[in-house]
Amino acid sequence: MQSILERLFPGELACFAETLALPDDPRPAVSVAALLEPAGLDERLSRLYGLELMQSQRSVLVSQYSKYYFMALIPPVLAASLLHDWRLPLAPDALRVVLSDNGLPQAVQLPDEGERWPDVPDDPFLRFAELVEGNLQPFIHTLAADGQVAPQVLWGNAGDYFETTLRRLAELTAASLTPGYAVLEARRCPDGTDNPLFAPIRYVPQAGVLQPRRERRVCCLRHRVAGIEHCEHCPLLRRMTPSPGANPGNGRVD
Repeated sequence: MQSILERLFPGELACFAETLALPDDPRPAVSVAALLEPAGLDERLSRLYGLELMQSQRSVLVSQYSKYYFMALIPPVLAASLLHDWRLPLAPDALRVVLSDNGLPQAVQLPDEGERWPDVPDDPFLRFAELVEGNLQPFIHTLAADGQVAPQVLWGNAGDYFETTLRRLAELTAASLTPGYAVLEARRCPDGTDNPLFAPIRYVPQAGVLQPRRERRVCCLRHRVAGIEHCEHCPLLRRMTPSPGANPGNGRVD
């Protein structure tokens, strides 16, 4: 008998099941609260990167660490929702996180299989409320405070994987991805507050090149560690290579 993951993600879509775990998965897992607990986080960062770097560049390392959680959580949630109208259970106090041998988030363990939406919300923000407001928001709020990193950096990481997932789904399926893109294209949430996932990625025209450059709106900070280059989508690269006629003294990235 097929598992729910095999039914939701058959064939080429199986890649989206790799970071989900069902309740009977035997691998050791920790709660989301334990994942974010400062002492445990510091121990894992020290083990991964060394104590000296953890102490001197903690905000950078926390930003990089957050990517593994977002990479595990966001792609399968978007795929299940957009391809099957399937609602996965995402309350942080019910989820557990499977860690790799070196302490990185490897998979999100669900408390149950979830269920199909009985009535899919017309509002994309309602469709993804359990992901964005119920999970990402408290996760980012806690990690930003304890990790001493700006929330917009972490939202930028989450938005990067959100947009990447939509592009990957467009390559693999003919499903409508409009609700997903609508979340990224709205400057404000329905309640009038700023949308933290607004325009996380921009496609910037390049002189003499047909393909625009994919660029994050907010830098993930990785270049602050000596010996680590800017990621290929870093918005700061445009400051470093201004176009002809640009004012080199203007550090703003539009």
